[in-house]
Amino acid sequence: MNQNKKLNRQMRRFLKKLDKGKPIDYEDAVIRKCVYECDKRGYVAGYRHCSRVADNHIVFDYNNPCVEKAGYEFLYPKRDWIAIWTLIASVITAVGVLLQLILQIVQ
Repeated sequence: MNQNKKLNRQMRRFLKKLDKGKPIDYEDAVIRKCVYECDKRGYVAGYRHCSRVADNHIVFDYNNPCVEKAGYEFLYPKRDWIAIWTLIASVITAVGVLLQLILQIVQ
């Protein structure tokens, strides 16, 4: 699996846990990476001094962390309904044209 997709999947899991108030194991390296990435992207609040140190470990302090608006937008992306309805209308139009063509051939 692509590393970016894997990280996004892990961040979604982390954000859902955080949003639901479930316990989070901050000693886990994957969770620490998720905290770092989510903080960097503005998906969370409440994590202070989040950074990587010289040996590439991630360190941070936290106090009442929560999911920000950008985090919810990442978790639940909006569908482009205009594009979906346009596609549906195009398919219906194509079916109509095909039916007319078939009817003309039959006559």
